Amino acid sequence: MIRHVFSLLVLVPFCIQSPGLSQVPQPAPIVPGVAEDDGGVPLHLRIPAKLIAKSIDRDFEHKGPVNQVLLGTTSLGTSHCKGQVTCVVEDNPAGVSILCTITGTVESKTCGTNGPARIRSTATTRYVATKLLTFDGNLFASNPASVSSCTQLKINGIASTLPRLAGRIVIRVATARAKESQSQVEAIIKSQTEEELCQRIDADFETRTADLNKQFASRLAILKYVPGANKPLRLRSRTDGVELAIGHRILQPLESKESLPPIGESVEIWFMSNENLIANRPMTATLFSKVPFWLSTYFSENPLFQKPDERKWEIELGEKWIVLKLHE
Repeated sequence: MIRHVFSLLVLVPFCIQSPGLSQVPQPAPIVPGVAEDDGGVPLHLRIPAKLIAKSIDRDFEHKGPVNQVLLGTTSLGTSHCKGQVTCVVEDNPAGVSILCTITGTVESKTCGTNGPARIRSTATTRYVATKLLTFDGNLFASNPASVSSCTQLKINGIASTLPRLAGRIVIRVATARAKESQSQVEAIIKSQTEEELCQRIDADFETRTADLNKQFASRLAILKYVPGANKPLRLRSRTDGVELAIGHRILQPLESKESLPPIGESVEIWFMSNENLIANRPMTATLFSKVPFWLSTYFSENPLFQKPDERKWEIELGEKWIVLKLHE
């Protein structure tokens, strides 16, 4: 579908060359005339999954003290939680869904006190947690975490504060009781660990979601400049990224996953032209007009474009589309 590719620095003059035409210097950055209708300027914003992963996919880790009572035994020690976070953008034709998975372990080393008995143990909980992120066209939000896990308890040693025979009796009784209650203690630790994990993951993802919203804010800034952008947005997620659309004539590409090429690693802004670009382009250089006022205002006010020498736009032309790509 894409026939011609051009690269330029934002707000820097460039030349256009077409079959049958000589180079035509232009005084300012230009794009073909952008169509407008009742829905405003048809605009399609595509944000790659890579940008989402940048804010979400990092390790989850926490260390802290343990102070709990398990079947009458007071246990004190330390806990080390670690996990790997991955997020997958899901296919959703009517919204945006991002499933985040946290896989890891929680290891707690404690010393339990029950009368004269002292019980050293290690509890290892392997867990898989999930968080679902949604997007309303403005901000990302997350649902509460859900966790599934399994816990294994290892008794490292049992001692007594009593001397000689009394101490040996305490150890023998404590050992027997520890074996009898092990499955029950493992179930309690599993339940408590899952509850604490949900709380810590939810708190951790508040920061991750804030980072993601910050990343998206600069990309969504263009929407406040677009005529008709106050009208409802169409949203959709695909495995390679997130799409937003304004204007009814731009909605058709959202109906089918195959309607548009895969989203690459760049943020893409698709405009619908009021010209048949491929058919008319070889005929006249006047096909191109200067950037519309709203677009030039966006360029001049957005911090991303204050240093044009450091960022490049790539322009691709199809029959009815102008695609602006921002390379990260």
